[in-house]
Amino acid sequence: MEETEEAVQIQLSHSEARGLFLAALDDELPDREGERLRAHLDGCADCRTGWERYHRTAELLGRVERERVPPALATLIMRRVRRRRLFGQRGLFQAQVYYRVPVEAIIPVLLGVLVAAFLVLIAP
Repeated sequence: MEETEEAVQIQLSHSEARGLFLAALDDELPDREGERLRAHLDGCADCRTGWERYHRTAELLGRVERERVPPALATLIMRRVRRRRLFGQRGLFQAQVYYRVPVEAIIPVLLGVLVAAFLVLIAP
């Protein structure tokens, strides 16, 4: 009876097993979870194939040469992160509207000024 209860506790669903891939790749799984994942992968060809693809992709990405971020881009990103922390998503949008006038708003105003200037010039 104890063996069947232990076998039931070891079983993982497909989504649970796939959710453990990152931790397994980083060797951060506790021993018990690692055993459960290995048992699932031994019995499930789909998840085993998924694990092999995940592992292979991580190895390939590890070999990619990393690019250095230009300092101006890093500064811009950090400003946006700080603004979002202070004001939230809506505040970020409002800050952008406050500091920048959209082109769509400027064009009708400029056209109106041009038409008014034209009418003043042609008036007798």
